Amino acid sequence: MSLDQIDEHQASVLYELVQCIKNESRVSEVDCPEDTEIVTKLAEHLNLAKITVVEYASVSDEKLDNPSAVSETFDSGKEWSEPVIHRELLQDNSVVIIKAFPKKDIVLSDFEREILEIFCTNLYIVKSRIRLTTKLVRAVFYDHQLGIYSFAYGEKMISQVLQTSESSKYAVAFFNLFRFSNVNELLGRHRADEAMRAYAREFQKLFTEPEILWRVGGDNFGALFRKEHLDSFLELIQGKSIRYGRGTGEKLLISATAGIYLITENTDNRSQVIDSAMAAMASAKYDRHVRYVVFDEGLGKELEHTRRIESGFDKTVRNHEYYARYQPKVSLDGNRLIGAEALCRWKHGDKEIQPFEFIPMLEKSIRICQLDFYMLDHVCSDIAGWIKEGIEPVKVSVNFSRKHLNDEHFVERIISVLDKHSVPHELISVEFTETSSEEDYQKLKKVIFELKDNNIEAVVDDFGIGYSSLSLIAQVPFKELKIDKFFVDKITDEKSNNTIMIRNIINMAHDMNMMCIAEGVESIEQIEVLKRYGCLNVQGYYFDKPLEKEEFRTRLLSPVYDTKK
Repeated sequence: MSLDQIDEHQASVLYELVQCIKNESRVSEVDCPEDTEIVTKLAEHLNLAKITVVEYASVSDEKLDNPSAVSETFDSGKEWSEPVIHRELLQDNSVVIIKAFPKKDIVLSDFEREILEIFCTNLYIVKSRIRLTTKLVRAVFYDHQLGIYSFAYGEKMISQVLQTSESSKYAVAFFNLFRFSNVNELLGRHRADEAMRAYAREFQKLFTEPEILWRVGGDNFGALFRKEHLDSFLELIQGKSIRYGRGTGEKLLISATAGIYLITENTDNRSQVIDSAMAAMASAKYDRHVRYVVFDEGLGKELEHTRRIESGFDKTVRNHEYYARYQPKVSLDGNRLIGAEALCRWKHGDKEIQPFEFIPMLEKSIRICQLDFYMLDHVCSDIAGWIKEGIEPVKVSVNFSRKHLNDEHFVERIISVLDKHSVPHELISVEFTETSSEEDYQKLKKVIFELKDNNIEAVVDDFGIGYSSLSLIAQVPFKELKIDKFFVDKITDEKSNNTIMIRNIINMAHDMNMMCIAEGVESIEQIEVLKRYGCLNVQGYYFDKPLEKEEFRTRLLSPVYDTKK
């Protein structure tokens, strides 16, 4: 029988098949025609017992009968006879074979074979579209370096979970591998990636769909998982001995710093989930120095405060509400003004807002970088003004966040500001706090040498409370070392370990031809001890509070302090 001789029932079956073919344009990974009722109807009409789809990655694999996937599209549970086989060779040299098994002892008519051929062709189209969709998903949502999902897919899955009735059973985390830059240096990029991949697999072992792990970038990751897996997740965060390398048996302890957000029944905003988890991670890493922080109400209020500070930043800058106060640096040899540190202050209307109320918040975003250069510009403008008046200026140190270390043009930008105001380079020094990681340490070394090449001095602030202090000053050409107030406060107990350490830091600075300056000096007793130990440069309330521009101008005109001091 040919297709132009079909009866009404057969025409109905063909119509349904045509509709199935038309609908295949809506194929997705979770909703495709091979799973619809029409497939079952057609299979039953054609007296099929079973339909299987076999996929081979290549023709060679087909010859070796080494399939990459085998799926049963339909199975009646009845016995079958030899199949009708439909084979398609794809452009990428992969092969799809559709096998339609008639029920035992059934002989298909020519018409049924033609229908079956159309049916198999449709299934092939469906499979091809699914393969294409899968490839697109992998291209868009996959991190090919580690073989896990990307951040974009993580965002997608968070949105999907939030739309379900069980969303409150889930948590979202972001985490950063602890000092993994050291691992890169120790093992090399390729072997470090192997270790990172092995660590990622440990998380994947915990998860079942829709729980997933994704890579944000570099050594930063995210995860969506059920709360029942939280304890196991945290065990991995706190450290896991990872076996990496093919057949080498080498092991490496890897840990991370994480921020976690526990989704509640009222959570319906993906951005809120992501921002909260990231804020918790930042708090763990930079504020509390712990392995993990779970987002809570207190952190929520802090995040909201941070958002208000950030959202109003541009307006605050336009209104010139940020300004510089100058903390004098004084030589105890003659009580003479020898320099100053520019400190950022914020005056909003009649209210003076304390630095701790806005600096830490801006430190969590790139806004701090904008503020640092805003301050440098104002300091240079002030110095240029004093020079124009014929007032002899002193060197002013300006504070810069470690975030600038990721800016390849950081030093160029500093020079540009100085040259714009025609300020001699030797009148500005750049003040950094000690770095908190090996990666920052290496970047800092590079920046300091660039500054030195351009006649700009660098100051190491808060000496003794950061990363690898002795290594830092041994390898980096700092001209000034500042002893943190934490140590100065305890210096009057001359038998304490604290004071012994201060004495040796001062001697070391002298031997390395570095100027040593003590911060936070407030009493004559501290002055006397510092003099005895040979630290003759100080800053603090004993001599002066941080001065506004005009007050500091007056001090420049009268640079020697009263001898009674």
